[in-house]
Amino acid sequence: ASVSAVCGLQGQSAGAAEVTWAVATATDIYDTAVAITNSVASGSVFGMGRTTVTVTATDDYSNQATCTFDVTVVDDSAPVIAAPNDYDVEATGATGAIVNYELPTISGECNGVPTLTYSPTSNAQLWALGTSTAITVRATDAAGSFVGGTNNYAEDTFTVRIVDTTAPVIACPADITTTANCTTAVTNVHATGGASVTFAATATDVVDASPTLSYTIPNGSGGTTTITSPHIFPIGVTTVTAKAADDGVAALNIAANESTCTFTVTVSDETS
Repeated sequence: ASVSAVCGLQGQSAGAAEVTWAVATATDIYDTAVAITNSVASGSVFGMGRTTVTVTATDDYSNQATCTFDVTVVDDSAPVIAAPNDYDVEATGATGAIVNYELPTISGECNGVPTLTYSPTSNAQLWALGTSTAITVRATDAAGSFVGGTNNYAEDTFTVRIVDTTAPVIACPADITTTANCTTAVTNVHATGGASVTFAATATDVVDASPTLSYTIPNGSGGTTTITSPHIFPIGVTTVTAKAADDGVAALNIAANESTCTFTVTVSDETS
């Protein structure tokens, strides 16, 4: 007979089952009452796999006859699996990131640790930036390693995305101080004089080799004006805001990541 294993029976570290059966019968041509004994008592706890029980019938003259039957304890319950929540993995470079899957939660299994497999992408693989994939994780138990058993499995899914949410690292030049002049090129922009100044910030990014750099200055109307280098600055102190932006991840609708820094340009009038 085959019976289903349960977990947590006293004294059992794996699945087992408490099994009872009807008392065997025996007849004898001389004795009206024949003693029946079992190699394993009815109501005993049986471990996983197949156990042969021998039944012995003994008459008053110690003549014996035997027969046997098998008790097979099988694990016919799949593990209970809960995949991790969907999650993002930060890209570690332009090629993306190696993804080591977060482990699922598994319960209801007492015959060892189930084997985990993943599809369509196995664990610890390089994923490209912008990838978003639903992963199916399967937990398979070892029920088939016991006589009469067949492996059971359960599945669940989760989604992993490779993202870039890290802003570039930007460095502004040191504050710049220069002297005004009144060349035609300058006075055409600032009648009272100014100076043409060259400047450059630098930026690095984990994913993008060349973040986009842009520069703005206050426009006097509460807004800003975009400038490029070189730029003709008026006499006085002007604060320049430099911004570095990466490409974001268009495939996942992730906007560009940005960082800023500031420096000042001071143009002094030393003409008497």
